Amino acid sequence: MAYKQFPKLGGVGDMSPCMVISIDLGRGSTPEVAQLMHPVKMACKAVSMGTLIADARYDSESNHEF
Repeated sequence: MAYKQFPKLGGVGDMSPCMVISIDLGRGSTPEVAQLMHPVKMACKAVSMGTLIADARYDSESNHEF
């Protein structure tokens, strides 16, 4: 089975002022679990972050430790 490549967008937002803080563009098809750290690190450079709520597709031991 051949995998097709398609655009992927991951992002970090603040829901209080409803603002996008960082985005990460890439190509799929790849596992999302490895794509959490980059946009979160970029967001931490811009704002102070207390709590991160992420989709289940980012669930991994390495992301929990991060």
